[in-house]
Amino acid sequence: MTRLNGRRYLRSSGRRKKRSAHSPQIILLILLVGIAATVGYVWERVQVLRQQIAITELEEQIVKLEAHNGYLRVELLRLSETRHLQGAARRFGFIFPSQEQIVRLYK
Repeated sequence: MTRLNGRRYLRSSGRRKKRSAHSPQIILLILLVGIAATVGYVWERVQVLRQQIAITELEEQIVKLEAHNGYLRVELLRLSETRHLQGAARRFGFIFPSQEQIVRLYK
């Protein structure tokens, strides 16, 4: 031990500490784990974004189908009105049956 300015210092023996032979392997392992974690995180984010896009497209399709369904309901009501049916029957040449042509079945 040597004293310098009232403090004690240890003399170095001139030898450096030996690095472990496993140090490059540990560093490589840590690096590979880091890369794998990064790739996994990026892949997971890409999957989430793809699912969000698919959900948005399906929601848009639902809105379009609901609008078309509403249109079809209105069209069904219009086409099932008596006036429309009578007009369509006349255009196709149908006529009302006479009283003699009507057969009533009773229980």
